[in-house]
Amino acid sequence: MNTFEMKTAIHFGDNALDRLKEIPYKRVLIITDPFVVQSKMIDLITVPLNSAGIEYDIFHDVVPDAPVDKIAVGVKKFLEYQPEAVVAVGGGSAIDSSKAIREFALKKPVSRMLVNTSGALGGIGLTTNLAPTLMLSTGTVGGGFTADNISPLNLINIRKVGYGVRSFDQVLSWNTLAKQESNTCINRVFDNYDNEFLYNALLSKLKK
Repeated sequence: MNTFEMKTAIHFGDNALDRLKEIPYKRVLIITDPFVVQSKMIDLITVPLNSAGIEYDIFHDVVPDAPVDKIAVGVKKFLEYQPEAVVAVGGGSAIDSSKAIREFALKKPVSRMLVNTSGALGGIGLTTNLAPTLMLSTGTVGGGFTADNISPLNLINIRKVGYGVRSFDQVLSWNTLAKQESNTCINRVFDNYDNEFLYNALLSKLKK
């Protein structure tokens, strides 16, 4: 294997693909075209990844001069799979599509992305399946409280009743159990929440 470096390292020659075994990632998304998969050429990539124990998924819908809707499908795949890195396999179309997919998935703080439709009409749901509205929320990126299209459902006051299901003494008793069972009991309380700060604060108190 021979190597020369410019802005990035380029590996070429015999056994160059063995470099895939050494990448510092455990979860990658392979982006390629249907022919590479159907012809089994994809095995040149998947075999070294498998031997290194690296998880992967394959997005193989790349086409020449990919239209926006194809990139949008790739972005959805990226966001669902949440890879640590992208491996582009093929020619310029695969490489360009990979760059576009990664750019939109990681660097564009958008709350809604419209494909093949008017921005003004699609955003308010007239030409799309988004909730019909004349008020678009910006999400927390723009200082809003939600990323939804604001609809009457967001303006209804919903009164909820919370029933006590455990005493505070029970919560305190989890201190010992948490240490013995890797915090399993505490995790049960937060199964339906995504509040890491509150979780860590309560956990630190119970461990004292």
